[in-house]
Amino acid sequence: MKKYTYSILVLLDKYGKLRFNELQRKIFGLTQRSLSIRLKELEKAKLVKRVVETTEPVKVYYMITTEGKAVKNAIQILISLVNLLDNSNNKDEYLC
Repeated sequence: MKKYTYSILVLLDKYGKLRFNELQRKIFGLTQRSLSIRLKELEKAKLVKRVVETTEPVKVYYMITTEGKAVKNAIQILISLVNLLDNSNNKDEYLC
């Protein structure tokens, strides 16, 4: 998973839809170029949907898809598992 991917998915899941600059402001250290690249990758993977409103002026929003929510939830489970294993007192125990 590339840098900022999880952060983008979490924010879109939390807020429903966000514009480009709103996303960039909410993620510390994220450049316009990095955000643009990451959103294109997520859109291509069908994890994020780009929605264009044909109002005057035109507004572009990004929304998380059902697949994106599933991926975000899977990542959260893995993070929880890693934290659980990392905090266990007995480092010699394994789940499998």
